[in-house]
This record gives sequence, structure tokens and C-alpha cells, in this order.
Amino acid sequence: MPILGLALSAALSVLFWLVFIQALLSWVPGVVSGSMWLMALERAARRIIEPILSPIRQRLPGGAAVDFSPFVLLLLIEVARWVVVRLMV
Repeated sequence: MPILGLALSAALSVLFWLVFIQALLSWVPGVVSGSMWLMALERAARRIIEPILSPIRQRLPGGAAVDFSPFVLLLLIEVARWVVVRLMV
């Protein structure tokens, strides 16, 4: 069980950072278009994250100028990671 818990915790950490980086890159679109590796990173992150963000966006009220779905996902990831760590102890 500890190895499975550590692997799940590590996967959640990677997902957290992908969401965080993708959110940061979305704020400054000009930076992404100027660098091939940033474009590749952003495309890969979006391909992984969008299927998770889509249901969250559908449940949040619309019309806001700011998309809060990445923030909600980051909170959910942290709660899941906390639960995994508590179950390992």
C-alpha cells in the first residue's frame, strides 16, 4: 500500500504542477507563441487537463471574466493528496 500511495501522491503532484503551469501560461499568451518548447508544454498540459476541467467549468456559474476552474481543480487535487497521505499513515 505505501508504494501505491506514494505513486498516487506523486501523480497528483505532477497534475497539480501541470494545472498551475497551464494557468500561468494562459495569462500571458504572447510568451507561449514565442517559444516552441513552451507551446509544446502548454499543448501537452491542455490535452491532459482539459478533460478534467470541463466538468468543473460546467458546474461553475458562467459569465465571469476569470475562469476559476483551475483554482477549483488545484484545491481538489490538494484535498485528494491530503486524503492519500492520511490513508498511508
